[in-house]
Amino acid sequence: QQLTEQIERMKVEKQADKRAIAHLRSEADSLNSALLDAHTSIRRQSDHIRKIELDLAQAQDDVAELRKARSSVVVYMASEGYLKENGFLDTSRPFGRVFRKSYKLVRKLDPNDPAVRQVPIGDELAFEGKLEALADRYGQLKKGDDYKKIIHEDGLTRVIFTSETLGGVDVLAIIKE
Repeated sequence: QQLTEQIERMKVEKQADKRAIAHLRSEADSLNSALLDAHTSIRRQSDHIRKIELDLAQAQDDVAELRKARSSVVVYMASEGYLKENGFLDTSRPFGRVFRKSYKLVRKLDPNDPAVRQVPIGDELAFEGKLEALADRYGQLKKGDDYKKIIHEDGLTRVIFTSETLGGVDVLAIIKE
């Protein structure tokens, strides 16, 4: 009888222990699930922060490039025939052949084109050949006001843009054929 009571009590304790273990397992599962959610959230935030840092670095590079472009002249050098054939240049002679030929840029330059150069104002642009004219979308640039031209004995022509108003402007350098 006493053994039977003791066996019954142990069965009840065993059931209570099973319930306690099941409850602890449930809590452990809940904690593991919460921990996994927190870990996933932290990983997502870290990835998002990395992406934002990359975007910020790209934006800072773009700002530096835009600042440089703002204080640089965008130059495309070629012969008059090539520039006319490719739709960059328009030429005319006011009042027939009485006056000098005038030049005008008629198509925006692509700064990603490898032939297009960005020349900071005050820096030197050196090239072989003789310069016919420099032209932007309003017409020819004025020697002395907008640029200085230096011709060296070695055959190089050097142009230095001097006018601050040329910052960010597209300019054609028309080379004599």
